[in-house]
Amino acid sequence: MIDSLAWKRRLGRLYSHLPSHRANSGCGMVLTYHSVGPTRLGLPVENFREQMTWLKENAAVVPLDGLLHGAWPHSKTNVACAITFDDGYAGVYRWAFPVLRELEIPATVYLVGDAIGYNAPRKSNEFAGLYPDEEMLVWSEAREMQEQKVDFGSHLLGHWDLTSLTPAQAKAELEGSKRLIEDRLGRECASFCYPWGKHDDDAVGEVKAAGYRNAVIAIQARWQRGTTPDFYRIPRADVRREYSLEDFAAVVRGDWDYLGTLQRLRRAMSRASAGRYA
Repeated sequence: MIDSLAWKRRLGRLYSHLPSHRANSGCGMVLTYHSVGPTRLGLPVENFREQMTWLKENAAVVPLDGLLHGAWPHSKTNVACAITFDDGYAGVYRWAFPVLRELEIPATVYLVGDAIGYNAPRKSNEFAGLYPDEEMLVWSEAREMQEQKVDFGSHLLGHWDLTSLTPAQAKAELEGSKRLIEDRLGRECASFCYPWGKHDDDAVGEVKAAGYRNAVIAIQARWQRGTTPDFYRIPRADVRREYSLEDFAAVVRGDWDYLGTLQRLRRAMSRASAGRYA
């Protein structure tokens, strides 16, 4: 699959000239972030600020729930975006949140419930599947962000592959993380994020049964104004640390949507080898 940034850019320029792409009259999309700040894998805060400033000036930035239900004001690029963060790293509060608050940009943060600290931040290295050498959020920080246009969803209690859990384990993780977030933040936890984006029909059914109203995946795609995405397979575009501002703009414009086709192919190949359907 394509990992070279140079190839992504070349194919993006070609894709942007396709008649079907140029004809887009309005699209909704979700952007994915993880760590922000001066850590080994964190997106530099100056890059994040630059991206959010560009987005504020060129797109309509709305809460995830509003995006899913068609609350789309028009923008210069005819694109409406929702911002999401996975895992719950402390840098989201320390570095990203001041930018979001200043620019009045809403966001959704998906928390690995057991990793969120009560009185002091926990270390990401205590939990499998998280970025190394990060500190995690504490609940008081989450409550402060919640007062300023930030919603919170579940990323399970631990960062597990939901498709690898037994039905009993999945039920405990899904219901337990939802209950924990609601108890600590005093608000409904309605959204779920599949760790690593891994999901299949059984996992989708388990998420629905646990009471979530939507769930996000890791396939890059957008949807047309007037259409409704599958609420339990909402596509998202990952914003990588190495992307320039022009790369970011190309992602928002949809020039790199071809990546979604490659991601689906990769998942189909993985499913075939594992004997699962997603």
